[in-house]
Amino acid sequence: MPENNEQKKQFVLQRGIALWDVVQSCEIIGSKDESIQNYTAADLDKVLKSADIQLILLNGKRAFSVFEERYKNCGVPYLCMPSTSPANPRYDYRVWEQALDAIFSTH
Repeated sequence: MPENNEQKKQFVLQRGIALWDVVQSCEIIGSKDESIQNYTAADLDKVLKSADIQLILLNGKRAFSVFEERYKNCGVPYLCMPSTSPANPRYDYRVWEQALDAIFSTH
């Protein structure tokens, strides 16, 4: 994986990867996803209908559950990835990297 932001930007652009937050707005304490309240899900309908999306990766269980509430039947495969949140005490970069490697080797 790239080390700096410019290399990361090139990595996603070269692979046709888009980044989008499934929560448009919310009340949250720090970075603790479990504290999210009164959220508004992002309106992804136009993106899902117009873009050639082959796979959606969701960063953590909370993003996954918010996405499923609104887009469960979107017609695009989606997966829950390990959360990279700094508030996640179980975060292990190696586990996240292994999950990405498995996905990119099969897609």
